[in-house]
Amino acid sequence: MTEATRPRQNPKILTLRLRAYRHCLAHGTDFTIADLAEALDTPTAILRRALRDEKWATVLRSSRLDMPVRPEFQGADAFEAQQAAAGFLRIAG
Repeated sequence: MTEATRPRQNPKILTLRLRAYRHCLAHGTDFTIADLAEALDTPTAILRRALRDEKWATVLRSSRLDMPVRPEFQGADAFEAQQAAAGFLRIAG
């Protein structure tokens, strides 16, 4: 692709991508795009669009439900039922 045919990059989007990348370098990636948008004080939809083509952004959690189980709930009956269902359905969890 030549310089004339390459699509132009929006400087605001490039800046937002860099800010998100630097935040993830400093704080890890154990949060969702919504959490990252809140930390960067930007709307979630804009950040999601900005990170759509970034391969490194796939390491962010897809939802709040992906959080690891807290230790105080590991002995609960609901946790054991969830683990049994996950094993039956062959779901990692």
